[in-house]
Amino acid sequence: MEEKIKVSVILPIHNLEKYLRESLEDVCGQTLREIEIICVNDGSTDSSEEIIREFMQKDQRIRLINQENLFAGAARNRGIEEAVGDYLICWDGDDRFDKTALEKLYQKCVEDDADLCICNAQRYDTLTQKFVKTDSYMVQEFLPETMPFNAQSWPKYIFNFATNVPWNKLYRRAFVLEHGLKYETRERANDVYFNMMARFLAEKITVVNEGLVAYRINNSESLTGTLSRSPMNALEAFERSKEDLEKAGAFENPLIRESFANRVLYSVLFALHKQTDGAGFLAMYDYLKNGGLEKLLVTDEGEGYYYKDRVYLLLKRIHQYSAIDYIMIRDAELMKERTEQRDQLRKEKNDLKNALAAVQKELEASRKKTEDLKKSLEKKEKRLEEITSSKGYKALTKVWSVSAKVKGKK
Repeated sequence: MEEKIKVSVILPIHNLEKYLRESLEDVCGQTLREIEIICVNDGSTDSSEEIIREFMQKDQRIRLINQENLFAGAARNRGIEEAVGDYLICWDGDDRFDKTALEKLYQKCVEDDADLCICNAQRYDTLTQKFVKTDSYMVQEFLPETMPFNAQSWPKYIFNFATNVPWNKLYRRAFVLEHGLKYETRERANDVYFNMMARFLAEKITVVNEGLVAYRINNSESLTGTLSRSPMNALEAFERSKEDLEKAGAFENPLIRESFANRVLYSVLFALHKQTDGAGFLAMYDYLKNGGLEKLLVTDEGEGYYYKDRVYLLLKRIHQYSAIDYIMIRDAELMKERTEQRDQLRKEKNDLKNALAAVQKELEASRKKTEDLKKSLEKKEKRLEEITSSKGYKALTKVWSVSAKVKGKK
């Protein structure tokens, strides 16, 4: 009898030869053994396929699917079509994974009978090869106290307690198939629609508040590192999400609408500020300023509506300033911030130098005192030696010795 597959791990892979072995070691080493590992080779032109086949020789749970380069969304959809596990997770072939990740996510899903389980995450620095803790992927203050929950029981923060990344989310496969959820095939932001719809539709959502997945940073070829190639993808993804959520009646609840607006504003500002190409920045900015924000339900509702004051300030600036003025203000603030950081570092450096000088002065004083005490001790030892070696002292010693014997006889 074949072993039941509890989790299908789907790995979209495109030219990841530098990191793929490390990631596959983490996946194959999971403490949950009843898994299948579906590697979708998305038109790689490097040695990624050879590396996958190398691992297939050691682990029969790995399956390889080759396709032309259709981007990660299409690769994930292909993996979902082929999956047979009770649950699905879409990991990336260049990230790192705690060996207990699947076991903890699966157990939590079973315990809470959940359609979706989301874990916290950390980062893995390619340059230093160290794990870095972060609060970017799960916002503690937006988590409910009671698990499981859903959009009806937790509407105000349903889209905000975690980001839209796909790799920290375990889905019940039957739930995904029932609702026909698919990743979009656009180059970037192909995960936005899937995750927004899933969070609204899920009857039970639960959380494992541990950093079980580590997103690789200082990787120039990551999707985040190349946002300027497709500057409008995120906006288009949120537009489609808004349309289908609206059809599903999501925004009849004003708190869900508020949650959506906050998610959109935070995400598009992140994408806007990540643009390294001037044309991409201008295209996004013009869209947002000329009706795009309102189209995405982002309107000026006053202070308190948007969860972060800084985000609300930037919204008002988009309405108020041209793209050039916006950039100039932002750059001036960055310069001020960096100048303040520089001055603070200089102050801390001077404080450390002064503290070191004070310690050195104390050490010098202590050293001098030690030398003086040593010299005084040497003088006393020398004087003591002179006394004990003198003829008079030796004669007196003999007299004291005789006297003591006489007294003893009496």
